[in-house]
Amino acid sequence: MWWRAESSESRANPGGDAEDPAGRPRDPDGSCTHPFIPTTVGAFREYRSESERGAGTIRIELLRERIEGRESVLTWGMREDSGPVSEVERRCGPDGAEEPWLVLGSAPGLALDHQTWMLPRRLEPGTTYGGEFEARIGTFGVTIRRTHRVAERERVSVAGERYEALRVEVEERATAASEPVPTTVWIAEGVGLVRMALGPDEYRTDVTLVGHGGD
Repeated sequence: MWWRAESSESRANPGGDAEDPAGRPRDPDGSCTHPFIPTTVGAFREYRSESERGAGTIRIELLRERIEGRESVLTWGMREDSGPVSEVERRCGPDGAEEPWLVLGSAPGLALDHQTWMLPRRLEPGTTYGGEFEARIGTFGVTIRRTHRVAERERVSVAGERYEALRVEVEERATAASEPVPTTVWIAEGVGLVRMALGPDEYRTDVTLVGHGGD
């Protein structure tokens, strides 16, 4: 199962998960695992997005994985409502994995590339991580600095299900002098993103998990 995280028990047990020289937890077939991000081909998540632009559904599904040296490259298919499926690639390596939900709730046509951070496998209140990515529409692009701080554990109820989740406070800045754009995400072990509140209250986008499976 993809939520089998690295642990002292698995390191000590030769019958547990294999590891590469960098200490990355692996399944016997060489694929990468992560407690907060699905890495089983066929796993899917369905979300409902609501904002001042309207409401809609977004489905993400892990289509395939390939091994490149010490990393895995996960190809995700993303589909909004009944539109076409677009594909994005996310890395999974010794330091963690790139979140497939980074683009959820973004403006139509926005591409996010060159991410420089990974979601750590071990998270607890007080953990911080971050980096940069390029936000691009057509030929116009801007580098965004993004910081994350794990605030606390909370119970989150969405679509009739309750999850024990970590609340992560996120800030994005286009330049050092710009006002930060706040985002809050809730992620649950074994599931991933269960809720996201993107942007300030006056034009916030709410994304909630409404279905998942294929793990």
